Amino acid sequence: MRTFQLMIGSLFISMIASSQDISPKLDSTVKAMLSDSTMKHAIMGFYVVNSATNEVVYDFNSQVGLAPASCQKIITSIAAFDLLGKEYRWKTELGIDGSIAKDTLHGSIHITGYGDPTLGSWRYAATKPELVFAAWTKALQQLKIKVVEKNLYFNSTNFPYQPLPGGWIWDDIGNYYGAGHFALNWNENQYSMVLNAGDNEGDSVKIISLEPAMQLSEMNNLLKTGKKSSGDNAYIYLAPYTQNGFITGTIPAGEKGFKIAGSMPYPSTTIS
Repeated sequence: MRTFQLMIGSLFISMIASSQDISPKLDSTVKAMLSDSTMKHAIMGFYVVNSATNEVVYDFNSQVGLAPASCQKIITSIAAFDLLGKEYRWKTELGIDGSIAKDTLHGSIHITGYGDPTLGSWRYAATKPELVFAAWTKALQQLKIKVVEKNLYFNSTNFPYQPLPGGWIWDDIGNYYGAGHFALNWNENQYSMVLNAGDNEGDSVKIISLEPAMQLSEMNNLLKTGKKSSGDNAYIYLAPYTQNGFITGTIPAGEKGFKIAGSMPYPSTTIS
C-alpha cells in the first residue's frame, strides 16, 4: 500500500511539473502524504530545484538530517559515472613470482584486488565464482603451470584497512546489509548461514553450515526458535577481520535449512 501511494504521489508531481508555479501543488502533495497513517512516525525531506535557473522551487525540511537508506545508491552511482566514466572497468590482477621450470612454478601466485564489487558475485553471468576460477586456471595453463611450489597470496592492501564508514551501528555490520568494501571482495562480501529451528517456541537452533565456507573459530549461538511463520528475526554480530562472534534473535518454528545472510569479516580469506 505504501509503494502504491508513493507512486501516485510521484505521478501527480510529474503531471504538474509543467505548470508555472508548482510550489503550492507540491506542498499539498507532501502534506497529503504526511497525513497518511503509515507516515505517522516518519520524517520526510523534499527539495526541488529548477535545473535551468537553479531556483529553489520547493523546500520542505531540506536542512533536516535523514538516514538515506538505499536512496544513497543513486548519488554514489551518479558520482561514479561522473568521476570514472561509463567505460570504466574494475580490475583484479593475477600474478606470479619466481621462475617456471617445465610445469612447475618455483614461486607463488598473487591475486591483487582493486575494489571490484562484483568479483565472485552470483548476480551476473560473467562474475560467478566458477567462471572466475576458470579464468584464473586458464591464465595459469597458458603459462603451462600445473604445480605451484610455494603459496597463494590474496592482496587486499590497495584500499584503507577500515572497510566500514565510522558510525555504522553494531546491529548492522555483521549482517549482509552492513557488509564492508575491501580492495579484494568476494560474493558481494556476503555469506549464508544455514539453520535448523526446533519444533517449539523457545527451542534452541542449530547452525548447519556456512555458504560459502568460512574460517570462524567461534560463533556463540544464542538463537532461539520463534513462533511459526514469524520470519527472520536473527542478528549476526561479527566485526571485520575477526573470527569470533555471536548470533541472537529467532527464526520460525519447524524451519529446516533456513538461511540468513551475514557479512564476511575478511572476504579474501574466503576465496581460497
